[in-house]
Amino acid sequence: LSLVGSEMCIRDRNSTLSLSNEDENCFGNLVMISSSQNSGLQNSTFEMKRSKVIDFIHNNLNGTIESLKMLLIYQYENWTTTEIYDHQEKCIKLLNDSFEMKE
Repeated sequence: LSLVGSEMCIRDRNSTLSLSNEDENCFGNLVMISSSQNSGLQNSTFEMKRSKVIDFIHNNLNGTIESLKMLLIYQYENWTTTEIYDHQEKCIKLLNDSFEMKE
């Protein structure tokens, strides 16, 4: 993880996944969370972060889900460029659908 403005990049220092700067900073790979939650997750692998989020959901760990987008990311079992761009497309569709005017 790295902090980009007030957004978190999902990046594992312990992972073999290598992302280009564009992939790392694309909308599909960014989540808005607090600096304290970012600090608590930053050196963990994707799998460890996902496990913590699942524990937050089931109240097994103190903390909260600070972002719906974060919750959606951790529905994936893996995090590669394929999942990043799939997540990005789904989020953009969700945003577009939520602003679409119904006639």
